[in-house]
Amino acid sequence: MRVIALIQEPKVIDKILKHLRTKGRDARAGAWATGLSPPADAAAAEAA
Repeated sequence: MRVIALIQEPKVIDKILKHLRTKGRDARAGAWATGLSPPADAAAAEAA
């Protein structure tokens, strides 16, 4: 996992979290929570 953005504006953070709540997803959940499999390169990295 790598950082791709740093969001510091509270209004933006609230908007993102509100959107995730309306979709019924935990903001801390990974791809496994949505039924999606991880990218192929992630599986290869874990095997190494």
